[in-house]
Amino acid sequence: MFDTMNTPSTQPRRILVIDDNPAIHDDFRKILSPEALPSEQLRSAAAAVFGRPAQTEKPSLYEVDVVSRGQDGLERVRQAVLEDRPYALAFVDMRMPNGWDGLETTKQIWQASPALQIVLCTAFSDFSWDEIRAALPQSDRFLILKKPFDNIEVQQLAEALSERCATEGVLEVKDRVLKEAQKIARIGHYISDTRTGEWINSESLDEIFGVDAEFVRDFDNWMALIDPAYSEPLQRAIVNAAFSAEGFDETCRVVRRADGEHRWVTARGRWEKDAQGLPVRLIGTFQDITEAYESQEQLRLLEASVAQINDSIIITDADWKDEGGPTIVYVNDAFVHQTGYRREEAIGRTPFFLQSSKTSRSELARIAEAMANNQSIRLELINQRRDGNEFWVDLDVVPVKDKKGRCTHWVFIERDISGQKKSSSMIERLAYYDALTGLPNRRLLDDRLRQVLAACGRNPVFCALLFIDLDDFKQVNDSFGHKIGDLLLVEVASRLRGCMREEDTVARFGGDEFVLLLKNLGTDREEAVLNVETVSRKIMDALSAGYMLTEPEYPVSASIGITLFDSGSVSTDDLLKRADIAMYRAKSGGKNTFAMFDSGMQVVVNERARLANELRHAVTRQQLELHFQALIETERGVIGAEALLRWNCPERGRVSPAIFIPLAEQSGMIKPLGDWVLDTACTELARWATVPHMAGLTMSINVSPKQFNSDDFVDEVLDALQRAGARPDRLKLELTETVMIQDIGAVAKKLEQLKAHGIGVALDDFGTGYSSLSYLKRLPLDQLKIDQSFVRDLLVNKNDASIASSIIALGQSLGLKVIAEGVETIPQQQFLLDIGCHAFQGYLFARPLPADEFEELVRTWDIPPQFASPI
Repeated sequence: MFDTMNTPSTQPRRILVIDDNPAIHDDFRKILSPEALPSEQLRSAAAAVFGRPAQTEKPSLYEVDVVSRGQDGLERVRQAVLEDRPYALAFVDMRMPNGWDGLETTKQIWQASPALQIVLCTAFSDFSWDEIRAALPQSDRFLILKKPFDNIEVQQLAEALSERCATEGVLEVKDRVLKEAQKIARIGHYISDTRTGEWINSESLDEIFGVDAEFVRDFDNWMALIDPAYSEPLQRAIVNAAFSAEGFDETCRVVRRADGEHRWVTARGRWEKDAQGLPVRLIGTFQDITEAYESQEQLRLLEASVAQINDSIIITDADWKDEGGPTIVYVNDAFVHQTGYRREEAIGRTPFFLQSSKTSRSELARIAEAMANNQSIRLELINQRRDGNEFWVDLDVVPVKDKKGRCTHWVFIERDISGQKKSSSMIERLAYYDALTGLPNRRLLDDRLRQVLAACGRNPVFCALLFIDLDDFKQVNDSFGHKIGDLLLVEVASRLRGCMREEDTVARFGGDEFVLLLKNLGTDREEAVLNVETVSRKIMDALSAGYMLTEPEYPVSASIGITLFDSGSVSTDDLLKRADIAMYRAKSGGKNTFAMFDSGMQVVVNERARLANELRHAVTRQQLELHFQALIETERGVIGAEALLRWNCPERGRVSPAIFIPLAEQSGMIKPLGDWVLDTACTELARWATVPHMAGLTMSINVSPKQFNSDDFVDEVLDALQRAGARPDRLKLELTETVMIQDIGAVAKKLEQLKAHGIGVALDDFGTGYSSLSYLKRLPLDQLKIDQSFVRDLLVNKNDASIASSIIALGQSLGLKVIAEGVETIPQQQFLLDIGCHAFQGYLFARPLPADEFEELVRTWDIPPQFASPI
């Protein structure tokens, strides 16, 4: 315990805020305004921190000045020094675009006032701690305050660091609440004679009330200087005291006459009475208790704040014990809640009793070094709760020093950041690992591939990249749903792991694509090829084994593309591209196999890329046109036509649709091509309406799934018809069954909107996709088109004949017109007639023709209904 106690100054502690943001100015004024009285518990704790006995006097309030530039802040500091009213603490913003930054401002201020404590306010986005320490001289006169501010943290810093102000150390837990006690008790006395009206008072009373010689001194005028909220209660207490043996003791607020400043005073007094017991003279005092009153309120607020704060607060003495640290003298409620230890279990021990087996010894050594040098330090540690559970903390260790700069106590502030650490770990895992399978993702694969390439550059050895794509995986999702598809991918990932060495990497590239990186396959190329082929066969065998995800078991196969490399001269993108090219070669070779990359594959890919680029310009360069293939009915002849897209490339000649349509789908050009077909077909349909023998025909156009799934598809169709002036009931849209595997409700809604305008809808290539009676029943269709693959062999293949017959019967039962595609011979046509099909399309009647030739075909059509001979 200390034998003496310093008396705090009556002046408020001056704090300077230097920040270019006016909102920050207001924040500091609010944060440093007192609101509630403290409890004895916090006062005792505060006194213990600063090494003083508990006091009854309270610290004075803050006087907060604000400026927007570092230059203005320097002038304020200089003026304060000249007036002998120096600032105790300055909060300085690190980034101020209208003047000096925080580092330069601090340097300049310290030249004017070396003892001034600086708190640098920063979000740590522009300056690191090392940069700040390098820019400023070694000093214990500055700390870092992280933005956004925590109100309690600002209050704690203000209390702990304003020791150079008039009160030097506002909060000294338990024993040093005030740095310096009041030097005098500001008391003024008065005597008021009720018989003569005479009023006599001391000069100190004039000073308290801020009156001068011209002030008329009588009872009423003095009462007028009392705040109205307190004047009436005080006068009532004075009157009551006149009729009792007791005096009065009231606390009230004075409005000083000289400057309007509010001061808190204690009014005490008693009445002198005459022989008859009547009050004749009032004798009393007013004592200025402003600093004590407001400090009491501030300390009460601080105590309530520390009690409720979520950060764990530990206060120790400054002596390093044999047990390995200073002794704990105080912990707050948050410490008890966070660690599970009761106060009595913690006090008397060192803060390091919380360490676990995973606590970083190097970080503990850093704490010990900082405390040996009386320096603050901030770091992250793993601590252990009373129940053994571990948790991460963000720890600040701050020395508390007396006015001579000697460390008397240490404050440990711990924030539980376990949730942040878990989130950071999860974010990091999501950044580098696939969420479904747990395999490395494309980003981590790229990192590891770069490392392998760098190693190959130093020590050439063959490695391999395998690009694996599951065959027909889309059918799994379409047939069994995405949940089964996801389970299948997880199982595939597990089997791939089982085929790998520990040093290799298997990654999920996206969707149903996986990439394997095989390292150290030997320095001999033939040996490396043999090794990678062995691994590839092992992978195919592993993946082809049954999967118990469906009933019956679903067969799975994969196509694997392989590229070898033994130097770091090739890029990661090129390696992936080569493996991808080889994988497509494996696909085209029949799937369920593997292929090695060679330069010839690159030639093919480059050619496809050039073709795709030329296709992109085909629309604007007017290289596209529509041909029309007749749709025939036995009784009516030509009833319409299907519009078919053709590409006349100046360099290549006529490019087959079998080549450029799949290319358009793969390259993303299918939607622009579909839009061109729609506009051109509607324009031609409007022209037909002006030609007598064409006016009654319908026109069918093919719609790709990508085009149909566009949110604006219905509007696009209606707009195209309106622009061309074509009749909606003459247009028919042909959809494949691929469209039907989407959201059936959304598909039905679009079709109903189209049907409402008279537009017809046909289901093309029926029987080759994902035929389902449920969607045939739910969708507003007009036609079914039997795919030509069934028509081609229906005379020699009983299954094809049965399928065709079933489709016709199904269409008739649902009220749908059935059209047979690909009819090339009279026997085929006759068979179809016999089983009830009366609408046809195929070379037997007409090939796809340019617009003028098709128009001539319709004009001269004279084939009898029985189609005795082909055209």
